[in-house]
Amino acid sequence: DKESRSILFVLSYRHSDVLTSHAKEALFCEKQSDNDQERIRTHDIEVRNLDRCDVVNMISGIIKLSGRTLLSKIAYEKTQGNAFFLVQFLQLLKAEDLLTFKPDEGKWVLEGTLDEVARIDVSRSVLKSIDNRVHKLPCHVKSMLIVAAHLGFSFDRKVLKKAMSRENDSDGAPAASVETEDIDDAIELSAQASLLFSSDDDSSTFCFMHDRIQQCLFRMVDDGERRDKLCLTIGNRLRGMSEDDSSLRFLVADLLNKGRKQITDGCELMELVAINQSAAKTSEARAAYSTAAHYLRAAIELLDPETKWSKNYHLTHDLYASLARATSKCGHFMECDAVVEVVLDNAKDVYDKQDAILARIYILETQGRHQECISLGLSALAELGD
Repeated sequence: DKESRSILFVLSYRHSDVLTSHAKEALFCEKQSDNDQERIRTHDIEVRNLDRCDVVNMISGIIKLSGRTLLSKIAYEKTQGNAFFLVQFLQLLKAEDLLTFKPDEGKWVLEGTLDEVARIDVSRSVLKSIDNRVHKLPCHVKSMLIVAAHLGFSFDRKVLKKAMSRENDSDGAPAASVETEDIDDAIELSAQASLLFSSDDDSSTFCFMHDRIQQCLFRMVDDGERRDKLCLTIGNRLRGMSEDDSSLRFLVADLLNKGRKQITDGCELMELVAINQSAAKTSEARAAYSTAAHYLRAAIELLDPETKWSKNYHLTHDLYASLARATSKCGHFMECDAVVEVVLDNAKDVYDKQDAILARIYILETQGRHQECISLGLSALAELGD
């Protein structure tokens, strides 16, 4: 509608999804106007867990049996109103034959005592239930699910197939591979087991039924060398695709960063520095400064602390100057000030100090320290004049 001057966006994300939260904050902070009539007004609506009354109503709607109020009380205490755990709790009661449906009577019957119901450990039982479901599946399905869990809560079919392909693998790469036709079969079996679902019409993108399922699958690979090697292998397999897909750039960087302890070759380490730097530039272009700072820190950590300024001066300077700029924009003032000092101490000339000085001027201005801001600006101009 060309005549309309208003538009409503409804964005949703999990509270624990830090990167999405940072991206949202950066987006709205950057797009704000000084004109109050043109400002973007935002309202956060927190979707909380179900309260006690909601749990009673939910259980009453699902199972109409006597004693449901006491059952609802136990269910609430066990799940704290988490809808996913609540459904899993009822399924556990059914699986343990504590809750059964009588077809001839057309109703549910609580076979166990309330004490037996109260002894169920929902959190542990849910994870055990997921684990049992996965281990009942064929090996190629389990392998596919574990790799998919390392791609995130949602993933693309083509990306998954590339992540499972051994093409161009090094000799030491883990054998986490499945034939293409087997991947399609594995996805279908996973959907039938209520572990995955298609999130689009053409079945090219899939999501886990719940983040707990993804977390459970992710933890099936022990922390340490095995996890590092798998992340490194998947990241290397996806590198070619990330050149044409900016969203994959972040996934590849994250995977390779997780597996960086397994990288011993100096050239490969420098390639990872470049990958992190590229991800940071993409984030900065999208005004996602917290994310940019995250990848810049990762890049700097890969450099030799003793020789980085002497052997890789220009790269090191660019990374620190970019980090100063990113941290100033996302309000990490103390970190920004420390990074600025590093740049000023190591810069070869006044021109290499400019980005750091501008970052410090920005944080001084943001903090309302206008006199210090002016003094620093005049001092920098005087140094340039010399």
